[in-house]
Amino acid sequence: MSHRITWRRTSCSADKGLALATLFFDAIVVPPSQLRPDVVFSLKERLWAWPVDASTTLYIDIGAEVKLRVVGEDFHDSSKHESDEGASVVPPPYKLIGSISEDGLGPLAWWKQ
Repeated sequence: MSHRITWRRTSCSADKGLALATLFFDAIVVPPSQLRPDVVFSLKERLWAWPVDASTTLYIDIGAEVKLRVVGEDFHDSSKHESDEGASVVPPPYKLIGSISEDGLGPLAWWKQ
């Protein structure tokens, strides 16, 4: 699956990156290190934003269709783990790591002509 180009919809945006999902799989993440270098997290909007120039900022909206490259896969033991607070945490057994750092990747609306 690695290095494959695919399309998914954003389901969550946080300062730790983007989460993307399909109808049957929701463990796709794009960490900040895999975003375009000039994309920043807007605390006001709670979205990742690309300031293209002084008058134009493009956002990665929740529900936006995003083109990404799969750059990694993580497999985890599905047994329960304890968090720092003592609560049970179950990480997803399988997670894809994506990248939108290349031209042509990211929200499809960014690249429409």
